[in-house]
Amino acid sequence: MYQIKELHSDTITESEIQSIIEFCDSNSNDSNYRYQHHTFEQDKNNWYTLMFKEGRFLKAIGGLCVAYEGDNIIAISGYSQSDINPNIFIGGIRTLKAVDHRDFSTIIEYIIPYQRQTIIDRGGRCVIFLIETEKQASFYRLARNMSVRKRIKNEDRNYYTTFSTLDYPIHINNSILNVVYEYLDPNYKFDWQSLSAVGS
Repeated sequence: MYQIKELHSDTITESEIQSIIEFCDSNSNDSNYRYQHHTFEQDKNNWYTLMFKEGRFLKAIGGLCVAYEGDNIIAISGYSQSDINPNIFIGGIRTLKAVDHRDFSTIIEYIIPYQRQTIIDRGGRCVIFLIETEKQASFYRLARNMSVRKRIKNEDRNYYTTFSTLDYPIHINNSILNVVYEYLDPNYKFDWQSLSAVGS
C-alpha cells in the first residue's frame, strides 16, 4: 500500500525539494528536461519550473502528489486548475515513476483516483489528462479502448469506466495534445471544438 502526500509551491520545504530532486535524478535520463534541471535559471518546462516559476502547484489551485512506499518516493504527479476554464483541472502533470515501479499501476490505481477526488473536493467540474500526440500512453489507450475498460472493471477500478477521450487533438499553449477527460459534474459540458487542433 502506498501513501500519497500532497506538496504545494508555497509550502514545500527544502528537504522535500531535495528528496524530489534525488528521485528525479535517479529515475529519469539526462535528455529528459521535464525532470532533470532544478534551478531558476533553466528555461525548460520541467517540474521545477512548474512548481516555482509558474506556481502551478500553489495550494489555492493545485498540488504535486508524491507517492511513497515507506520512506521512499516511488512516483510524482501534479494537478492544477487549468487556464482553459476555472471549472477544468488538469491531472497527471509531470508524472514520473521509479524505474523499479514502471510495471506497477501506481499512477492509475493510486495517484489518479487521489487527484480526481481532490479535484471534486475543490469544486472542479471536469478533469483532463493531456497526452502528447506522438506518445500513445497506456492510460490514453486504456481510456480509449472500451473492451479493455469492460474487461478490467471491478469493485476497485470503477474509475476507468468514467473517463472518455476526444476523437481529435486539441491545441493548448502551442502544443497539440490528445485528451482524456471526465465530467465530475454530470450537468457540466465544455465546447472542446473551440480548442480543436484539427486543420491547424
